[in-house]
Amino acid sequence: MSSLKNLATALILTLAADAAQSATVHSASVDPVKQVITVDVSYGGGCKEHDFKLKFKGGCMESYPVQCHLVLEENSHGDMCEAMIGKRVQFTFAELGLNDGYFNGAYLTIFGDNQSRATVSLPFRR
Repeated sequence: MSSLKNLATALILTLAADAAQSATVHSASVDPVKQVITVDVSYGGGCKEHDFKLKFKGGCMESYPVQCHLVLEENSHGDMCEAMIGKRVQFTFAELGLNDGYFNGAYLTIFGDNQSRATVSLPFRR
């Protein structure tokens, strides 16, 4: 019985640590000249540097222009500190694969934790 209790406690601590280390998306913007998307986020931490990635969530809706959902993924590198950190993270069109004509004028909704999200519109390029 003791080992089951220890397992349950470990699971609760793991879930709590994961929940405390999710990033909230506050806003996002596009710089069409630099071809960069900037996302304003906040997250719990403060003892280690956190890394962020944007990943497509399923396929894009076939409208014109296309509408795509992306998920902000955070790697806390095991940071268990609890300070609330605000940060601007940037992603280039190239690293996200957005230079293809398919994404001309696309609407991108970026999802974070706690149902947070921000939507940006990519420029139309000829």
